[in-house]
Amino acid sequence: MCFFYIGHGPFSHIFEHIVSEIRGDQKGKEIWKHEIASIEMFDHLIKENKLDDEFKNYELEEKEKEFIKQLIYRRPYDEDPEEEDRARKEKTGRGKDKEFLYQIVANQTNGLDVDKWEYFARDCYMLGISNNFDYRRCMQLARVMKVKDRKQICFRDKEMFDLIEMYHSRYTLHKRACKHKTGLIIDIMITDALKAGNEHYRKFPDSNDELLTMSEAINDMKAYTHLTDDVLNDIGRSTVDELKQSRYIINRLAKRDLYKCICRKTRTVGDYIGQISCKLYYDSKDRKLAVQASSPDIVFKQDETEEPKGEMTCTIYHDLNEGTPTVKPELSVDMLKHFKEKTQIDENTIKAGMMELDSDLPEKEFIIKIAKFDYGSGNKKTIKNVTFFNKKGKIDEEVNQVYRVRINQLICEWDILVIYKRSSNTDKAVIEAETDKIKKAFEKYSKEQKWI
Repeated sequence: MCFFYIGHGPFSHIFEHIVSEIRGDQKGKEIWKHEIASIEMFDHLIKENKLDDEFKNYELEEKEKEFIKQLIYRRPYDEDPEEEDRARKEKTGRGKDKEFLYQIVANQTNGLDVDKWEYFARDCYMLGISNNFDYRRCMQLARVMKVKDRKQICFRDKEMFDLIEMYHSRYTLHKRACKHKTGLIIDIMITDALKAGNEHYRKFPDSNDELLTMSEAINDMKAYTHLTDDVLNDIGRSTVDELKQSRYIINRLAKRDLYKCICRKTRTVGDYIGQISCKLYYDSKDRKLAVQASSPDIVFKQDETEEPKGEMTCTIYHDLNEGTPTVKPELSVDMLKHFKEKTQIDENTIKAGMMELDSDLPEKEFIIKIAKFDYGSGNKKTIKNVTFFNKKGKIDEEVNQVYRVRINQLICEWDILVIYKRSSNTDKAVIEAETDKIKKAFEKYSKEQKWI
């Protein structure tokens, strides 16, 4: 677990967002993550502390180092599954017969890993939130088994409800603490303060003893080791004119003169029931994907002016707002790009839509923040990807499918927040006028999008 955490920057996951916004990470380019920094820091520590000889003393070869890196962050070696298996075995000494080893630290299949269990226990304890998940029992009822020619960690069927409790603990922790409205606002203010000061705050000596900024320090592990939470206090103590805006935000944090949430909408959907091949249309009248049932296929409604866009695999799920089953496209399908601009919900799109409705809105004084609450990576890494075995030690695929259908109707919520940035010391008439305009634009946009 030490290797998994050594790449975190100041303020943990907030720093990833700061770096992403400063660098303006582009599509197609690997977005910087703390896991990447963990791998680079691992290499740096070995070199800095001359540990290569120690590795040799314990008969640990380069393959073992590569294996550790793959446990931290599993980068693909090849797009073809068979070639991927061969390349992985060649570089780490472990092929698909050792697949289960990659499910221990950072499980990309279903999210059941010791990283999650550790922060559940730690965060719940520190926050005084009950944690009913028993990881000891879970480990006792786990077994490595072969599933579709790969060895995976499977669990007894009677452990199903305890695992549901684990996913629910994650949901509760994020809802009540990690993504609490006030916590998100403080995260945004820290991000704004460090972004504003980044170019004028060179305090981190690299391998050549040149001073780097925070966003540059991620490329040099010697500089990165000096990057700690103290950056906020250090900027707050500074007297440099270029850091004036950063200091202003930091002082507001200290005085608890926080940004304010002035509007909030919640989008709620259910999750997986099954999959079906669908014909795809866009309902331009309602500006959304809509379906009508026809056996054996589900066909999207067709506008008179719209042509069919082809076929794709769709996921059937419960629309909790309507109380009826409906479908959504799988995001991996290329043709979904045609509909993305019309149907997506993201922060930039919402704000742009509001500005179109009222160009006089104070654009720099408000932002949109979406807080997503689910049971694991948008409900992708959830219990539906867990394989269970019965008391005879056998895997029954039919029973597993029943479990997945029965227990995967999990809630997924998106809280859409409108955050107003002005200080409470601003003229009250200005605040009232601006917030009123922003609220009206948001309500109008919400109605157009047919949100609750």
